[in-house]
Amino acid sequence: MQQANGSEERRQIEQQFETAAAKVIAAHQLTPEDYHRISASAQSDPGVAAAVTAAVRRWMSL
Repeated sequence: MQQANGSEERRQIEQQFETAAAKVIAAHQLTPEDYHRISASAQSDPGVAAAVTAAVRRWMSL
């Protein structure tokens, strides 16, 4: 997210994240509050963002 050059690029990245995350959220029966905590952490901490991205990629490849 921090590498996004403009608001449109940022919006596209957010949309891709939310689309992929929705599948993981449903599969693990997370609450909306869980999602928002994870999302906020991913936006503020590059390590969390990398971990979430890796988890989504692993889950999507199953």
